[in-house]
Amino acid sequence: MPTMLPYDQCPGPGVYEDVPAEVYHRWPYFSNTLGKHMKRSAAHGKAYLDGWVEPTPAFKFGRLGHVAVLEGSKLEELFLPGAPQCRATKGDGTRCGNPAKLMHRELGWVCGVHGKDEEMMVEPDQEIVTLDDWNRATSIRDNVRARKSAAWLSKGASSSEVSVVWDDPETGVRCKARWDRVAPPEVIEGGAIADLKTCQDARAEEFAWDIYRYEYHGQGWLYRTAAEVLGVPARHYAMVPVEKERPWGVNTFLLSDQAIYAGGEIMRPRIQLYAECRASGVWPGYPDIITEISLPEPAWKCHEAWVKA
Repeated sequence: MPTMLPYDQCPGPGVYEDVPAEVYHRWPYFSNTLGKHMKRSAAHGKAYLDGWVEPTPAFKFGRLGHVAVLEGSKLEELFLPGAPQCRATKGDGTRCGNPAKLMHRELGWVCGVHGKDEEMMVEPDQEIVTLDDWNRATSIRDNVRARKSAAWLSKGASSSEVSVVWDDPETGVRCKARWDRVAPPEVIEGGAIADLKTCQDARAEEFAWDIYRYEYHGQGWLYRTAAEVLGVPARHYAMVPVEKERPWGVNTFLLSDQAIYAGGEIMRPRIQLYAECRASGVWPGYPDIITEISLPEPAWKCHEAWVKA
């Protein structure tokens, strides 16, 4: 993950379209992702801001799926399904048969053996993904487009991948978000900020636990707050969960006001902590004390069942 840009090189409050994802991620403002790191500790939040947190495989696949569904025309521009053959020539004059993974300034795609000259390496325009991930992402795209309740996420007049910046009304903390889709009132009554979510099970009773587990309600609160501050007509926070395996089940949900309120209750203290850390320059980690630890409550139940067996 690249380090954040200085504040004076980043935009002020507003709605911005056509901002590359890699540029947006370098804006040093409070975000849903930063909030999740701040939940663990302020020090973990600072590590994220300093670029010490590497993207997970799930995050990388999520980006591939998002581009496939939301920006289908950019899919082949940004991603390459399967590694191409290395374009370097071996000592015996034959072409190297290794799969490529790096971009050479003169040769193009090369393997790790022929990519050791760091000065000749450049950032590739495309990211290599496995053929399996490519097929999964395009299957997800096709299933979303086939659903009347979700097709608007992938096509139509709505805006996709919209970057927004706003100042938190209570603390003045500058915040950012990247909305997957802005659905106008003619698509969803009252308007909505929409998110594509890959999941294991898109049924309501199962996905509700994903909302709690991954704190999507906190994200929804941030997004709706941004829309309200910026005057964007978006009464709802919509989620389109898509299963990551066949048959790629799709659902569409509007998060309840009660859940949105609960999201604000978990996100508000993190914004406050971020404000305090920025003001003081101190980003504390875990409490520096000795405490007693035991087994979690569910483990005690398992233990008691084992003892009785």
